[in-house]
Amino acid sequence: MRAMEVLTALNNVRDDYILESALPPVSASSTKVLPSPRRGGKEHSLGRVFSGGWVAAAVCTVVAVGTLAGMVWLGQRPLTPPVSSDTPATSEELPVTEGIPASALTFVSHGDGTCSVKASDTLGGGEDLRLVIPEVSPDGDRVVAVEDYGFIWNTDLKSVTLPHTVTSIGQWAFAECSSLETVELPETLTSIGTAAFLECTALREITLPEGLTALGDSAFSTCTALTRVALPSTLKAIPQWGFYNCAALEELTFSEGLTEIGYSAFCGCRSLTAITLPTTLRTLSKGAFAACSRLLSATCPEGLTTVQSLAFDQCTSLATVTLPATLETLAADAFRNCTAMRTVVFTGTRAEWRALIRDTAPLPTGCNTHCADGVVKN
Repeated sequence: MRAMEVLTALNNVRDDYILESALPPVSASSTKVLPSPRRGGKEHSLGRVFSGGWVAAAVCTVVAVGTLAGMVWLGQRPLTPPVSSDTPATSEELPVTEGIPASALTFVSHGDGTCSVKASDTLGGGEDLRLVIPEVSPDGDRVVAVEDYGFIWNTDLKSVTLPHTVTSIGQWAFAECSSLETVELPETLTSIGTAAFLECTALREITLPEGLTALGDSAFSTCTALTRVALPSTLKAIPQWGFYNCAALEELTFSEGLTEIGYSAFCGCRSLTAITLPTTLRTLSKGAFAACSRLLSATCPEGLTTVQSLAFDQCTSLATVTLPATLETLAADAFRNCTAMRTVVFTGTRAEWRALIRDTAPLPTGCNTHCADGVVKN
């Protein structure tokens, strides 16, 4: 799905899943401009979509995933990368990739013996560019980060290997690298920025390392070929739209330690068939698993306290759900349009179930709730 289609889809999702009152305020940063697209830009690439007045139009429609200060606003261009006074690295040989000189990379010194890396204008390699980032720059600085927007729109990239010195990947760092199939992340990595891998439509599998504590909004949104994701125990929250529209995602492994699944985090992951959530989870946010149309069963753990509005909206194959007695809030429309739903297993008593739902009707007609002391018919 190209960027234009993503914007259209998310406009539609806004109408179905997002209350205007829930949207964050427009920030001043949203009016800034983005860098010119790199060579090889496509007719519907982010660079072309966001040119010629798109920023103003997007602000007016208030279509957002968040601001780049912490939330990605859809339909807006990312901030212009800071202009560095550093000159591109020399052509001195480095262990980058065979046939790719060190001059293909720019190293931005931090002045403390460390640096970050980004592509220079000479980075290229045809359709099979396999990049291995070095641990040290030609000047002897240790490479600890990938720059914001560092490789954005680089459609030549096929694979990327990051060294064990890297601790952070900046925002929009590999966004719309549409040929990128594999990424090797080091165990030293602690943060992945906003939209870092947005619309990497060839990426099939990602293992997030233990030690990762921060994942930005829309980090893997619309990675439509992604089939497997393993989440580390050090990641306490999945951000809003984190894996939105990962349509091929079949295997999703949660670790104990996760406490919150954010706003529409897995919305549109229509290849998921079953989910078992960790016992540390406390909140399922609005639209968390909305439009997961092949989801058959969901097991929510003891300890979960909140299931927000539309959490499972349009999960049209969902037949069985397990809900814990620890629930304090179950939104009346949490299971809206779950037309196949027939059984809820509630670990509490019938009295506790009635107290939880009060006068609402959170389940479709014909779905029965099996409690510890009997069945409640809906």
